[in-house]
Amino acid sequence: MKRKNNKLVRTLIASLAFGLNMSLVGTAAALVEIPDGAVIDSATLSVNVIIKNNQTVNVHRVTADWSELGVTWNNFGGSYDAAIVNSFVADTYGLHLVDVTDLVQDWVDGQPNYGILLEQGATPFTTYASSEYVTVAMRPKLEIDYTTTAGSFTVTIQRLGVAQEDVADAYIWEIEPDGNEGLSDILYTGLVNGYEKQALIRFDFTTPPGDGGGGHTPGFWQNKNGQALIEPGDIDMLNLLCLSDDDGHIDDFADKGEFKRWLKKRRATNMAYQLSGHLAAMMLNVSVGFVNGDALVYIGEEGDMISIYDLMDAAATALCEDGYTPSGDENRDYQEMLKDALDDANNNLNWVNP
Repeated sequence: MKRKNNKLVRTLIASLAFGLNMSLVGTAAALVEIPDGAVIDSATLSVNVIIKNNQTVNVHRVTADWSELGVTWNNFGGSYDAAIVNSFVADTYGLHLVDVTDLVQDWVDGQPNYGILLEQGATPFTTYASSEYVTVAMRPKLEIDYTTTAGSFTVTIQRLGVAQEDVADAYIWEIEPDGNEGLSDILYTGLVNGYEKQALIRFDFTTPPGDGGGGHTPGFWQNKNGQALIEPGDIDMLNLLCLSDDDGHIDDFADKGEFKRWLKKRRATNMAYQLSGHLAAMMLNVSVGFVNGDALVYIGEEGDMISIYDLMDAAATALCEDGYTPSGDENRDYQEMLKDALDDANNNLNWVNP
């Protein structure tokens, strides 16, 4: 049976990522990276008080996206968790430190990072230096200490220049519900002229895949949670592979619903079908960022090591060379070894550095 031409999976995934994100190229500085799976040992928020009224200021998790030059009292709409992350008393001028370790750990673990809100309710106001403040050292700062399998590290996020870079902040005011103060060099909390002001701060960072782990099985990609993550571009990517069905036919998918039905029908009668299912799952794991394609896994009885990219390349090539491997087929054992390695990786069982 004539098969499709194989394409390197690394190229397919890179092309998909470029297509989805090309509009962002060149528009922003590189963000601080904290690897997926990192343990946050400490995370400390630093703010500098300019005007004090000896009030308790509360820190909250923000629950919706906002932009520095667009946020207003009205469009923010109270989008923060009422639970208090931590608090401090603004009873001195200058530096105040706040522990936000648990909050940053949540962000690293996958909870959306929409930043923090400072509020003190209906009490006399407090002001702080914002990220536009002339003295850079007094601008809001987040210092994070974290640990991975590679060691312990410290990163600091603070706006050092004029551009927004990786910190956004603004204050919002109840009496000017549609006004934006993203360019102000001062942040406020508390009552001004009898109406409340609140401060928003967001420290942006990325969480690239760690050394290993993060795999999700074919079963995940056919349930509602996995299906919700699949984009049309992912289906286009899968259609460039030599994915087989039970009879060895090459399957193309019109949409993710068709892909879901194909996953559900997998049987081991044709080993190429099982290998196809686990390859497709791993392609999606890498595409959406669950798995680092350069991470190493163990393969075979001898415990050799291979990168996820190379393992997927080997599987894609094997399927293009032989899409029907029933019992007794000369290529079945090799395909089964590749299938087992992908299956273990999708179940997070064979990572070299989990």
